[in-house]
Amino acid sequence: MPRDIVFFLAPDDESAAATRDRHPTPEFQGLEFHNFDPDMAVVEWARHLEAPGRPFTGDEQKTRGEWPRYVAEYRNDGIGVFVMPDKLRAALANATRDELLGVAQRWGEFLVEIDEDELTAGERLEVVHGVATLAEDELGLYCWVW
Repeated sequence: MPRDIVFFLAPDDESAAATRDRHPTPEFQGLEFHNFDPDMAVVEWARHLEAPGRPFTGDEQKTRGEWPRYVAEYRNDGIGVFVMPDKLRAALANATRDELLGVAQRWGEFLVEIDEDELTAGERLEVVHGVATLAEDELGLYCWVW
């Protein structure tokens, strides 16, 4: 499981990819989190915002372009950078506080299902709300994962 996760804003894929070998902040505005799988989180958030009652199927999200696209692929050191899917970014940016709370709660249920529930309810809401706030910006929204 990734140890360090930074959701950050960058002007383009090339600039974001250049952070692969270094931490993206303080060069870019970002929020750092720990101890969850951001790929799976992003897919689960998208699924919940699109159809809250539907079962999770990662393959379906991947084929519809909702799975994160890496602009700097993982290497042996475990570091990679992906761009937030446009559809999810817009949904997060336009979500109400109650919708974000619902996303955080459903994400928590999913983490329990897969036995990776290391975050508290408050931490999950902090992650979802923080990423949603970044999504409101016009710059690209990326995630640096280590």
